[in-house]
Amino acid sequence: MCQPKPGPRCTGHVRTQLKKLQDFVDTTQAQVDAYGGPAQPNSDRYSKSSQEALAGEVERRLARGQKALAQMTSLWHETPGGMKELDEQYQAAAARGDITSARALKVEFQRGKAARAHSKFLLASQRAQNEVSESIRIALESLPDNDGSVQHVVAGSPGSYKNVVTANSFAAAAKAKEHLSAHGLEDVRVERVSVAYGPESTTEFDVWSEPDMLIREDLDAKEWGM
Repeated sequence: MCQPKPGPRCTGHVRTQLKKLQDFVDTTQAQVDAYGGPAQPNSDRYSKSSQEALAGEVERRLARGQKALAQMTSLWHETPGGMKELDEQYQAAAARGDITSARALKVEFQRGKAARAHSKFLLASQRAQNEVSESIRIALESLPDNDGSVQHVVAGSPGSYKNVVTANSFAAAAKAKEHLSAHGLEDVRVERVSVAYGPESTTEFDVWSEPDMLIREDLDAKEWGM
């Protein structure tokens, strides 16, 4: 059974998809071969230009199918069944002394194995981040007097997701940091976000941390005209 994305795919599912794509490519290749001869000028149904247009469309379908098949084959080599097949092919090539093929098969086997391990890592990372995200959500629900100035965002891509809490002032950021720490979330990144409006609008990120306390207090004083 396939694991949730971005986790690895299973042998049975990918084998089924691979067979469907292979059948499609074989059928489409046969259609291309059928259009391979010269167009019949006296055809009752199609003119020469119509036949050429149909042949071109079939060739484009074949090209798309071949590309999809290559991608699915690569994914197949990342499944236990695909890696077993590669290993058997490698052993056969090595036994008959075909060093070039054996080397290529070994490289593809190693790529598939590494790709599967990476998919497992991405899934584990996503699950861990989801747990942290839920903990942050619960913690922020109990943040006193939060009028929306403190928010939780998730940035990045699978395997590199980052839970970030943003605030519109350093005072709010300090309050959020203290509140999160009290809930056992000391390592969550807290950022102060200010948005400048206009034709050259930018979003500036100032990372709040304890050593910045004096700078934070000074900036807060300026914000409030003190």
